[in-house]
Amino acid sequence: MTSRVDEEIYGNICCILQDEGEWLKIRTHYGYIGYVERNNLVRISEIEMEDYFQKNRMVTIPLWLDVLSIPSVKGTCLITLPSGSVLEVLYSGPECGWSRVKLPDGGCGFVKSSQLEPWICGKGYLPEKDAELPFSFDQFLSVHYGGNADYFRKKLMEHACFYLGISYRWGGRSPFGMDCSGLVHTIYRKAGISIYRDAEVKVGYPVKCISPQPYSGRQCAEDCREGRILPGDLLYFTGHVAIYVGNGKYIHSTAGNGCFSVVINSLFEESRYFRKDLYETLYAAGRVC
Repeated sequence: MTSRVDEEIYGNICCILQDEGEWLKIRTHYGYIGYVERNNLVRISEIEMEDYFQKNRMVTIPLWLDVLSIPSVKGTCLITLPSGSVLEVLYSGPECGWSRVKLPDGGCGFVKSSQLEPWICGKGYLPEKDAELPFSFDQFLSVHYGGNADYFRKKLMEHACFYLGISYRWGGRSPFGMDCSGLVHTIYRKAGISIYRDAEVKVGYPVKCISPQPYSGRQCAEDCREGRILPGDLLYFTGHVAIYVGNGKYIHSTAGNGCFSVVINSLFEESRYFRKDLYETLYAAGRVC
């Protein structure tokens, strides 16, 4: 037996690397490799994959969202989806507030339009496309955030706070539970960028190290006070990662220090939320650039 290493979200693309038996070896759109049961996948062709990015696709907002059989709260629940699930919108009627959506298996149902938001992606969404379309943060900001980096960081903070209280779960990346890197990956993915899934600064992904080497919790706390660390930046500890929210505070999913959920802690020693164990193992800060 092996442990769960990750959790893919409904409606996202993956690539099958090995097609044998009931468990298929896959690579996710952000480069993670693992195994899923055959009956949990819907196959599409290369042409269908290209078409996938052209359709009007949205992502679900609430922690959990029911797709209903009719445009009414009294409809039969066809499936319940976690936040971040991708759906194709066939019709959105502003006069009634409902959207008719298509599921990956071909079925259709209805959800409240207010419970959906745009799916921010492009062909660079898949790792094998990166060489053709290298990531440009400036271009990304221009297309999706009007060139406003502050607005982008604000959205990151909204997504981060949304998950406060979610239980810690090794390999998790959904409202069922999240581990530390699953949380920060999900926060950035909802904002439109796929960062590395694990707790390290990885070459080839959008996050770059902005801290000097060597680095420490004391230096990072000072940089936070001086405004050199910005909301949305990532803080890397030994075997752990968190997202900075401002005023010395960071959000992370932790199973240590008596916690077992997504919480806020602080780098400032005078704060009641100070975590000495993490402060002493902080070694880097990262930023998308």
